[in-house]
Order: sequence, then structure tokens, then C-alpha cells
Amino acid sequence: PLPEEIQVVPGDTEIHRAEPEEIAQPLTAFHWELFRCIHELEFVDYVFHGERGRRETANLELLLQRCSEVQHWVGTELLLCESLGKRAHLLKKLIKIAAICKQNQDMLSFYAVVIGLNNAAISRLRLTWEKLPGKFKNLFRKFENLTDPCRNHKTYREVLAKMKPPLIPFVPLILKDLTFLHEGSKTLLDGLVNVEKLHCIAEKVRTIRKYRSRPLCLELEASPSQLQTKAYVRQLRVIDNQNLLFELSYKLEPGSQ
Repeated sequence: PLPEEIQVVPGDTEIHRAEPEEIAQPLTAFHWELFRCIHELEFVDYVFHGERGRRETANLELLLQRCSEVQHWVGTELLLCESLGKRAHLLKKLIKIAAICKQNQDMLSFYAVVIGLNNAAISRLRLTWEKLPGKFKNLFRKFENLTDPCRNHKTYREVLAKMKPPLIPFVPLILKDLTFLHEGSKTLLDGLVNVEKLHCIAEKVRTIRKYRSRPLCLELEASPSQLQTKAYVRQLRVIDNQNLLFELSYKLEPGSQ
């Protein structure tokens, strides 16, 4: 763990005070900002040129880093909450946040929160999950089904196909699709350009353009408390060391399997 991770101590943060909407809305707004900054060519450059040859993919890499950050933020906040009752309440709130992000068509934040809740250090907290109302257990099962990667993310793709812009897709999956297209066939065949391959890649890139073809309009208050929440969302406190997360998890519930 990094020194700043060790200094992260239990205690209430903004997420305990704010309503789920007050967290979800600025989360979506921030991720939309980051998504809009990515040039379409960054996706192609990221896949075609590998780590060493990449030129201008800073915005895309920033969004990927942020996606990972949100996943670890979910675990960090839950594992730094020492009271079982408060932890169960926070778990319920995080599921609500995921639901609002999905409603906002912010599938990046939705995925990140669900993946964060599926972290092994969180899923083993049996006592915490048992305190969750049945309605939320069922809702989370639906979310798990939606993010299930089986049959090439079939459920997610079907849901995404029904959405109209603006929307924020789960960007790592776009990169996975582009990588499959790139590595699955050669760019040059017998000295000639493989036009079919390039058409498929162009089509994938055009979908990104379509997702951003309309502005995202979210009602965000400018009250002092909302500005405080906005600042919190943009500077999440995160422990991204899995060993440290497990250590905290076993301290909270030693006997859980």
C-alpha cells in the first residue's frame, strides 16, 4: 500500500451525509465531462499501437483510471465503516446510487459500482449482506445479471441498444471489442489494405459519436452542501490495494465466508 492509503482512517465521509441522488448526479456529470473530452481517434490509437506506441490517449486513460477508482472507492467506503448497521445502510445507498446511474444512462458508473460491490473483500461480508432488505437483494441480483459477461455481455448489449443518446457506455468493453477486431484479422492482406476490418472499426467508433450526439442535461444544485458533495465525488478517497482491503474486511467480520 502507498503511504497515503495507510493514512486513510475509518470515519464518516460525504457519502454518509448525502442522499443517493446527491452522489449519483455529480458522479454522472463528472464522467460525462471526461467521456466528452476523449477524441474518437484515442480509441483507435489505444488499440492499434500498444502501450509503447500510443501518442495521444491521455483522456481515455484518465477515464479508465477513474473507472477503476470508483470500483475501489465502493470497497473503501464500506470497509472503513465499522458499525454493522451503518455499513448495511451504506450498502443499500450504494445500490441506490447504481440504480440512479443506470437511470441516467451512465453505464460506466453503474458498472463500476456493481463491480466494486462484487469485490471479494465486500462479497464475503455475510452479516452486512444479510441486513440488506430483500427488495435491494433482488435489485442487486438484477444488476449482477446485467453486468454478467457471459455470451459476450449479451444482456448489457441488449439494454444499451435500446438507449438513446446521451449516454455513457462501459468504455472498457468498447476497447475489448476494438481489440478483438484488430487482433482477429490482419490490417494488410497480401499487401492490400483490409478494408472490411477498417469499416468494422469505423462503425464501432461511430457508435461513440452517436452516444455523445446530444448534450447531457442534469439538474445540479449550487448549494454549499451540493458543492461539497461535488468536490467529494471528484476527489474520492481510495484504497486500491487488495491485500489491505481483505485485511479490513476480516477485521470487520472475521467469521464470514
